[in-house]
Amino acid sequence: MIPLRTIALSCLALAPVAVSAGACKPRSTDLTTAASTLETASSSEALQSTATDVTTAVTSTIETTASSVLETTEASTIETTSEAAATTSSAPCPSYTQINPPPSGKVCGKVVTRGTSDSSPLYLTSQLSTTGLTGCAKYCGDTPGCVSFYAEDYVPGSGAPTFNICFMFKGYEKDIPFGSGQNGGSAYYEQDCFACVRDEAPQPPIPS
Repeated sequence: MIPLRTIALSCLALAPVAVSAGACKPRSTDLTTAASTLETASSSEALQSTATDVTTAVTSTIETTASSVLETTEASTIETTSEAAATTSSAPCPSYTQINPPPSGKVCGKVVTRGTSDSSPLYLTSQLSTTGLTGCAKYCGDTPGCVSFYAEDYVPGSGAPTFNICFMFKGYEKDIPFGSGQNGGSAYYEQDCFACVRDEAPQPPIPS
């Protein structure tokens, strides 16, 4: 048998003259194996790259969805809270209480008489209150445009309790033709002399 060293030296000697020696030529099976190895490596790299792309896409989709859900939830919460606040603020006040001491700059309890106030263009309407001044404040609060009222004492008969007739106005005392003098417990009030109380029962209905 020819030693491997001899074969190797023969190949080197024949290479410059382009002699194709069988012992020096790679076998076709070797080339096929090498090509298969390269193809497998390329396929593996492609799969790894595809898997990375898929993972990135899924992660991005999850993050986007989570962000969208969070934003929608926050917006819904804000909208619900705003609607509840608007409903509360627009609901009629069930009852009022007189503010003591009176607010600065407001006319509260000024003694006047009716005069010709009920013929004033600022006059709106009148109601009988069975709960005193706070009842007048309730009527004024429920009457669109009302900013003040004049409460006049009213006794329906001998021994009967004293009620108030509430004359409501869309203007203020300086522009209303009240009379001067004193008429029992009758007096003029601006609506801001009273505060809304939402945790008390509303005024009872007027007896027929």
